[in-house]
Amino acid sequence: MSKKRMKALAVAVPSDQLGAEQLLGGIGRLQRQVVKIEADMNDALATIKEKFERLAQPINEEIESKFHALHIWAE
Repeated sequence: MSKKRMKALAVAVPSDQLGAEQLLGGIGRLQRQVVKIEADMNDALATIKEKFERLAQPINEEIESKFHALHIWAE
C-alpha cells in the first residue's frame, strides 16, 4: 500500500480572526479564477468537438448507409 505524502509548504499562518478572514477571502478569489478558467476551457473544447463532429458526420452517414445495405442483403 502506498502512502501519499503531502509536500511541506512554507505558509504564513494567520494570527487572528481578521487574518483568517482575509486568507479565506483570498481562497475564494482564487477558486473563482479557477472556475472561470475551467469555463473558458469547456467553451474551447466544445468548439473543437463541434468542428471534428462536423468532419466525421459524412463519414458516419456513409458507414450507416453501407451497414443498412449489408443488413438488407443479410435478410
